[in-house]
Amino acid sequence: MRILLFVTFCFLSTSLFSQENSKNMLGMSIGISVPINSFAKEICENYNSTCAKNGMMLSFDDVYFITNNIGITAVAQFSQNGLNADSIENHIKHRVSNLLLNIDNGFIFQDEDNSIANFGSWTQANLMLGSVFSLSLKSFFFDFRALAGLSVISCPDKDLSLDFLDGNFNSYEKIKNTPSIIYLLGSSVRYKLSSGYFVRLMVDWTYSKATIEINDQIINTKQVPEMNIRSDYEVSINLVYTGLSFAYNF
Repeated sequence: MRILLFVTFCFLSTSLFSQENSKNMLGMSIGISVPINSFAKEICENYNSTCAKNGMMLSFDDVYFITNNIGITAVAQFSQNGLNADSIENHIKHRVSNLLLNIDNGFIFQDEDNSIANFGSWTQANLMLGSVFSLSLKSFFFDFRALAGLSVISCPDKDLSLDFLDGNFNSYEKIKNTPSIIYLLGSSVRYKLSSGYFVRLMVDWTYSKATIEINDQIINTKQVPEMNIRSDYEVSINLVYTGLSFAYNF
């Protein structure tokens, strides 16, 4: 009986301790989205070179601290990155020229007035869950987190059209698989402003993959055979998010 009472007392003490130290923290972050590695190459040498530029990031997070040092977190995040349109256009024209030369040895690429290239931007909407480890030093708190989840990715739609004397060529690239898995490793420094309010400086690294589908078509032509070729390639999306954040702990 004493053992049972002792175990019950330990369990209740642990539960009360956890509830006393459990805290909820809501935060909002805004900053920049910086592409790295092959996702950031300025010259598009191949399919994996996406020529993405710096963009913007907006993030909302909720942390539930199980103890003073360990918590679980949920993050909703949105980012957008433009691209180097000139480099993308040159890469597409080079690829198309090689493709059409294999079909017609006398092919000459049309003037810019006879071609249309439409581009957009890379966007990501992420929803993730993970863990947080926190250390405190007076009014400063150092948070480290690891998360995984789903990312809905939208790539720039690359649309190139050429007019021949007796036909048309169209090349269109679009995203194929979405949502995809995303991973995040991050850290932040929190400073306590007043009771419950914090300002944070945060840096996150994210990794995800996207599959792009290419559709090349030659239509309405008698000079060369009509064609419809589809192919895929994968893009590794590496982004570093950095920015300023405000949080409320209650």
